[in-house]
Amino acid sequence: MRRLLAPTVGAAVITIGLVFVWILWDASSSPQSKAFISTPQFLVWVLILCAQAAFWVLALGFVLATVYRRALELRHRGVFTPWLVTEIAVAAALVMLLAVAFGLAGRFKFPGIAKTAFKHIPSGDEWPLTHHTLKLPVLLGVALLVGVVALIGMWIVGLALDALGRDTPVGAGDIGRFLGLRTDLNALLAIAGTIIGLGTLATGALRQAILAANNEPFFKKHPQLQLEFDPVYVLAYGLFFTGLLAIAFAPTFVAMREAGTRLRDHAYPMVAPSDPSFRDVNERRRALEELLQVNVSATATFKASVAILAPLAGSLVALLLPK
Repeated sequence: MRRLLAPTVGAAVITIGLVFVWILWDASSSPQSKAFISTPQFLVWVLILCAQAAFWVLALGFVLATVYRRALELRHRGVFTPWLVTEIAVAAALVMLLAVAFGLAGRFKFPGIAKTAFKHIPSGDEWPLTHHTLKLPVLLGVALLVGVVALIGMWIVGLALDALGRDTPVGAGDIGRFLGLRTDLNALLAIAGTIIGLGTLATGALRQAILAANNEPFFKKHPQLQLEFDPVYVLAYGLFFTGLLAIAFAPTFVAMREAGTRLRDHAYPMVAPSDPSFRDVNERRRALEELLQVNVSATATFKASVAILAPLAGSLVALLLPK
């Protein structure tokens, strides 16, 4: 792990530089773009993009290693069948399709639901930054890819949990495997939540930067070019991806609860209250429940909630920032 630390940090630093150069590429070629990049809000937005990129690099190694390791374990156990691989691929493709559809939905108004359409979101040449429609999709695509791989990791962990504890007797290895899977799940959930949270915050920062450009001399001289960005879009962004992450997480969470319950019941089957060992067995069951968090504790629930609600929190913070 220590051997990989320096290369990973180095890659993150290089990625920050690449993102900075990518955003500023040809950014002074038009008066609109030059005015846009002259504001402090633009710098804040770029710094958030750089932080995103660094996080992608730092998280990607762990995510890929976890996916590979857990998939290999399932394959050795005969659980990772071609049918399951197909199901995961279809689910991942569906998530990506929904994400792309949301990005495109804000650009169009649909008959019959015009009242629900956003007031205005820049599109095409309306974006003040030169080559915006080329620069941003590349970054969004990378973020989506890393996030979807994290979701795939969560689903693979869920499959491993679903196969756990189905054989008796339960040994220490089963308990250790459960705890390891739970740790991986929490880490993957935190990574996915952070990716979406930073993306939502970046969207809010972009809105602030666009509105701030209206105060620059160029846009004051050309009021017909004044920029708009509906704040509701930022909130909708957070709500949409919050729901998407929660839906993706739910099956694995259920699998974890059921696996913990199976391990507890196989290790210490419930006995009748009249049995002399009832009290002792009940105490052992309770101790194992606490270890496995079968009845998810407040701490575990809080950790999961923080990760899932990070996108929504990011959108709310972005909306509370002054215009």
